[in-house]
Amino acid sequence: MKKYWFAFTATIKNHLIYPGQLLAWSISDIFYFAIFPFVWLAVYASGDQVTGYSRLEIVSYYIAVALVSAISITHNSRAIRDDIHQGHLNSFLARPLNYLLYKFTDTLGYKFISLFIAGIMLLSSKLIFSSYVKIPFSFLSILIFIGLAIIAFLISFLVHSVIGLTAFWTGENSGIQNFYYLIFSVFSGGLAPLALFPEYLQIASNYLPFKYLLYLPAEAFLERVNSVQTSKVFAVGLIWIIVLLGVAILMWRKGIKTYEGRGI
Repeated sequence: MKKYWFAFTATIKNHLIYPGQLLAWSISDIFYFAIFPFVWLAVYASGDQVTGYSRLEIVSYYIAVALVSAISITHNSRAIRDDIHQGHLNSFLARPLNYLLYKFTDTLGYKFISLFIAGIMLLSSKLIFSSYVKIPFSFLSILIFIGLAIIAFLISFLVHSVIGLTAFWTGENSGIQNFYYLIFSVFSGGLAPLALFPEYLQIASNYLPFKYLLYLPAEAFLERVNSVQTSKVFAVGLIWIIVLLGVAILMWRKGIKTYEGRGI
């Protein structure tokens, strides 16, 4: 396990050496969602309640989405694609380690630092916009939020791993990545809470893992996930993790044979 601990700590050290780059990446994760509260405040100018969300809740929702995006959403598909496409994978295959686990600890190191930046962002938002930001104070709600944020991180990492591993067969997979980001923007709840979407889109989201990435953690942050829903939400989330992990492992085992066939 020492080599994976090394990957975790090395990532942290590398980002601390170049804090400007880390800050730029973190801001890019947050900024897209941070502009939406201003749009919704204009919508709420004529009233205090829109389709089940108060002014406080809708602004807090996007604060929560930005927070979850910073600490849970990964982008490891690009690194995996580059490792395969540019031959960097050779150096990993020459060492006695699990490539996906190594990438996991590397990504975890980056998100560990992002956690502190996200915490500063949340506290700053609460201090500056105190009348518009709701923070959960219930211990149970905080536990549910943390649990769903962890599930979001695992699902995001595995989805991006699957996308990255398609490079074994496609070489350049930017088209697949772009399609993923399109689906992600709709079904993750990043554009708007899924509860505001037409019923058929809400039904479709129940058969996809994307609402676990932003929507459900944000709803937990608003304390809108009750104890009755919690067990089902966590159970389905864990099923998605198991399914995606199985797909990623299968793709790795099949893909590495193709990669070797091209001549390492």
